[in-house]
Amino acid sequence: MSQMFPKLPTGRFTRQFARLNNIANFPNSAVRVPATVNRLELVLKQNVQQGHMGLHQFKKWNLPTIQFHNPELCIVVKRVKVESKDEALKVPASLVINYTDGTSKTFDCKNKRSEDIMTQFIGLTGAEKVPDSEIPVWGRK
Repeated sequence: MSQMFPKLPTGRFTRQFARLNNIANFPNSAVRVPATVNRLELVLKQNVQQGHMGLHQFKKWNLPTIQFHNPELCIVVKRVKVESKDEALKVPASLVINYTDGTSKTFDCKNKRSEDIMTQFIGLTGAEKVPDSEIPVWGRK
């Protein structure tokens, strides 16, 4: 546990509170998407080579917070396993945003940082920041 989340406290309950707080309020990820966004699809490789690291970091850190504040939003993650280097170069690192009217927007996330992906996601969806008063905080105050 300490290797996966090295900055969390060492105490059992304080570590759980810190992880919950991290899910509810990861920096710049506490956003509410409009009702016109129906579904998100991430397509990425299982390993992080050839420019897929940013999308993996987005999936690990930003996506749980987005899901926390948008429980009705369907999120699909497609992880592709490749056998050869030629196949690995062909796998896209993309985020597909599907809207209720049947349209969709796809943007390439290859060789982009998770912060840049989050900024582009907010711009394409028109998501709004959740007010601090609505973000739960667990643990001692």
